[in-house]
Amino acid sequence: MIAVSSAMAASEVAVLVLDAGSCLCKVGRSGDDAPYAVFPSIVGRRKGLPGPGLEQDEYVGDEAKSRRGVLRTKFPIQHGLVVNWHAMESIWRHSFCNILEASPKLHPVLLTEAPLNPKANREIMVQIMFEIFEVPMVYIASQAVLSLYAAGRCTGLVLDSGELATHTVPVYEGYVISHAIRGSGKLGGEYLTDWFRSDLAQSKTDLGDFAQLQVSLIKEQVCYVALDLDAELEEANLHSSACQNQRSQLLVAAPRPKGPRPEGESEGALMMMSVSYLSGSCAWRGSVNRTETVGSFLARVGSSGGGNRDQLVIDGSVADDVYTLGSYFTHDEAEAVLVTRRQVHRQYWLAKGQLLELGPERFLCPEELFSPSNQACGVHTMVFQSIMLCDADLRRDLFANVILAGGSTLFFGMRERMEKELKLLAASANVQVVAEPNRRFSSFAGAARLSKSEAFRRMCISQDEYTKWGPKLVHTKCL
Repeated sequence: MIAVSSAMAASEVAVLVLDAGSCLCKVGRSGDDAPYAVFPSIVGRRKGLPGPGLEQDEYVGDEAKSRRGVLRTKFPIQHGLVVNWHAMESIWRHSFCNILEASPKLHPVLLTEAPLNPKANREIMVQIMFEIFEVPMVYIASQAVLSLYAAGRCTGLVLDSGELATHTVPVYEGYVISHAIRGSGKLGGEYLTDWFRSDLAQSKTDLGDFAQLQVSLIKEQVCYVALDLDAELEEANLHSSACQNQRSQLLVAAPRPKGPRPEGESEGALMMMSVSYLSGSCAWRGSVNRTETVGSFLARVGSSGGGNRDQLVIDGSVADDVYTLGSYFTHDEAEAVLVTRRQVHRQYWLAKGQLLELGPERFLCPEELFSPSNQACGVHTMVFQSIMLCDADLRRDLFANVILAGGSTLFFGMRERMEKELKLLAASANVQVVAEPNRRFSSFAGAARLSKSEAFRRMCISQDEYTKWGPKLVHTKCL
């Protein structure tokens, strides 16, 4: 009975999930839908004697980042690989003790690893966990495999584009096909941010006074991927021409709302809505309820963001977000039209009151992912090459399950453009690209899901197994 009780207690102990990347470290517990905490992967040590605000010898994460000017800072992970183990140990200790407030001696631990992580690194990870933190059991999982799990799959091709690097990783039934991995250490969020800053400086605005993080935030808020680059460039040129303020009328057919009809009009007649638009197209048509707000309606059926603007048009009037839908018609239900309007040019107000006029750079920046000027391979080509390096029998499943992961895949229109480019490269394949909403943290989500499964503890390396076989056991149990 004692043994059974101990086993039950062990199975109820939460697994601690540590997903460390070159830029951010995501930590949490098994079963979490999102990380409990996200902090920068940075460690700083005091340069001199203690002083106000510098009482500690070492700072980690946000505390180190806020004191970068007076600390010797180190980034223990470069391009996904650990290059400074002492600093990495500090990040893990900070995660256990300060963030999760849990003793690693009492919890199983799941660590994530980047593609092509060297064998020596894997052994050191296990060695530190058992010999320094004395964890009861540990498991190391590939970030690409975990991203697949987060998308509800175990076979597919993962395009993981983070801050410093981009990788394409084919996975079959949970096993990475290592020889087909493609990677670029030149293509990532940092490269795009530098390109964005440089392009704005050459054209109209110098963002030299703004920190890298601020420029990155602007990039994330305003940039989008063009489905058709030539069409976007033409739209941008039209905006700058004499026809800049010209507006067109889009005539949209929709069923007339319930209620009295004009004399002689049949039951199924359509009414015509005249909609003022810029390069617009009808994106949705259906019933709306008078009690719903415009904002909630757009969130439910719209696709706001990036290069598109959604407008709800009822009886020819553009609905304002501050009113309920019922303000625009007199019956309980009415038919409405959602018009998607492409808008290349946009104004962005900077924190210091400066107005930033943005145009083609909004889509030319993420275009670098597909046609990089630094001579790196475009992401669509990387995906295609990875799949073609796999066995012919696997390619069908890989093309049908292309998974986007990482923060640099979050641009509006990324999924549609990737699917279009892959269909051009593999015309006979059934290409399906999946873009989960939470893909910035997809490897963590997959790790939290895996660690909650019944089989997880059987997959782990236990303390007894490590004592008997040593760190090389990681290559057998953590495939």
